[in-house]
Amino acid sequence: MNSSASSDPSRAFFAPHALLPTGWARDVLLEWNEGGELVAVTPGVGAPADVASAAGAVVPGMPNTVTDTASADTRPVSAAR
Repeated sequence: MNSSASSDPSRAFFAPHALLPTGWARDVLLEWNEGGELVAVTPGVGAPADVASAAGAVVPGMPNTVTDTASADTRPVSAAR
C-alpha cells in the first residue's frame, strides 16, 4: 500500500506501535480515503509533522457493519430464541 499522507494529513494517523496482521510494528502510518476506507498501512516511517499521532499502541477494532438499524435484530441472544 502506498503512502499519500502528504496529500491530505486529515486522512492519516501515525501510531508509534500498531498491531498488524503480521504482528506488532513500530512507526506505522495509517491512511484512509474520502469514504473512510483504510487504504494504506505503512510501517517503519517517521512521524509526519502535520499528522495526528496516537499517544500509545493502536489495535484493530470491530467495525460496525450494521447499516440499517431498523432491520437489525438487536435483542440479546437469550431473547431471540
